[in-house]
Amino acid sequence: MIDPRNSLGLHWLAALTEESLWFLALVVLVAIPVLAAAMVLLAPIFYPILLSLQIDPLFFGIIMVISLAIGHNTPPVGLCLFVACDIGGVKLERLVKEVAPLVLAMIAATFVMNCFPQVVLFLPNLLR
Repeated sequence: MIDPRNSLGLHWLAALTEESLWFLALVVLVAIPVLAAAMVLLAPIFYPILLSLQIDPLFFGIIMVISLAIGHNTPPVGLCLFVACDIGGVKLERLVKEVAPLVLAMIAATFVMNCFPQVVLFLPNLLR
């Protein structure tokens, strides 16, 4: 078992972090361009904090993947936007206008999932 008090001196982050605050931290971190690299870098940093706050790691993983996916669809990094622009032959500004309502819906859904974790964990809890 990892002792969150001795891991990399992150006591200050654990003290600042509550369920609504770590959601906002993930929203800020969605600008990391490579999803797999972001998960490899961020998961070990946040894991001791999750344990100290008694947050389910599976729930955090789901929220993390969704938040990072939102980052792939929003500027300035928006890797998916640039690929779609190149394939479709449209300008980035036009695509952003079309994608903006969908990204807002994804952010709202992530916020709802954060507020009601039992919705996200319903099926995994049935399988445990």
